[in-house]
Amino acid sequence: MPRRCAGWPGAEMPYLNVGEVESALQVVAATHPGFTELVTVPHRTWENRVCRAVRVAADLATARPTVVLVAGVHAREWGGPDILVSFLERLTAAAAAGAEIAVPGYTVSAADVERIVGGLDVVVFPQVNPDGRAYSMHPGGNELWRTNRRPSPVGGVDVNRNYDWLWDFRRYFDPRALARGEVSVSDAPGQDTYHGPDAFSEPETRNVAWLVDRYPTTRFLADVHSFSELILYPWGDDDNQSSEPEQNFRNPAFDRRRGLLAQNGHPQAGRYGEYLDPGHRRHLIEIGERMRDAVESVNGRRYTVQQGAQLYGTSGTSDDWTFARHILDPARPVIYPYTIEFGRERPDDVAASFHPPYADMEKIIDEVVAGLLEMCRAGLDRLAAEQLP
Repeated sequence: MPRRCAGWPGAEMPYLNVGEVESALQVVAATHPGFTELVTVPHRTWENRVCRAVRVAADLATARPTVVLVAGVHAREWGGPDILVSFLERLTAAAAAGAEIAVPGYTVSAADVERIVGGLDVVVFPQVNPDGRAYSMHPGGNELWRTNRRPSPVGGVDVNRNYDWLWDFRRYFDPRALARGEVSVSDAPGQDTYHGPDAFSEPETRNVAWLVDRYPTTRFLADVHSFSELILYPWGDDDNQSSEPEQNFRNPAFDRRRGLLAQNGHPQAGRYGEYLDPGHRRHLIEIGERMRDAVESVNGRRYTVQQGAQLYGTSGTSDDWTFARHILDPARPVIYPYTIEFGRERPDDVAASFHPPYADMEKIIDEVVAGLLEMCRAGLDRLAAEQLP
């Protein structure tokens, strides 16, 4: 029997609720103590919830290159936590049994499962914003709630606009792009993209940052969202370019010039472009395309691999903040980050765009799990290539 999600009238909603996600993590860690670790992140949410992740590693005493997977950032995007719980359960069950992982149309051999668990630390944080998820799922709440639950008379904070990367967007972006609504961020409380009173003001954002800091060998990150069938990579502020390194987010000479994207037809588009090292660009696209092909092999849905700004301009996002770390501190390794937007728009049903009927969601879970497993395999191949003379 499908579970009902706290009783939205007439609808069977077998999505995992907040407590079920938490229980799933604890069960996995208790079932596989030899190669999993339950990690409690330090910052309680505004509603005093404790959040946890699970680390999967053949040798828990040794740090290896790390993959961080997060979901449940936006409250109404119910499927992200279900995807990561499924990923975690399949990976750990296969590792324990010395077996393959078989998703319809896509298979990870037992040898590759061993290679993933033996060569990587995989940190799975399925429920970044449990307060918002609980409110969105509750019949007395708001099914389309996006933000966290920071106490306020007008609403919460968009966790994925609260990272310390171009957070003070009026300083960095061209006023014309802001006036035309081409940058998806707001400093007005009550807006869905409200970026908060300060960068990293929110416990949810600080928890993700804490995980990345706790595992300084982090090399890959995926943040799972809905919708649009996209695999996004940096940057999110402006069109990428690889010829003028001086045009970069650290250079104040270009403040108030960012965000005039070519896709929006601005006559002055191109006077600024965010510098992306050509090697990093190539690697980001290569890994993203492998993820795309794995996704497509399951249900035939072909996601588009593109830079984040081609969706819309942004600031304060997880992927850009993560990727910027090695630029701000060259002692840190490069992290290859992605935002996965699963599912497609349903113009006749806005809510179902963000959390599809579960019969559809089950297919999406399979395809995104395949994409994440391929990210791990592609990541191992990238790490091996870095060791070549």
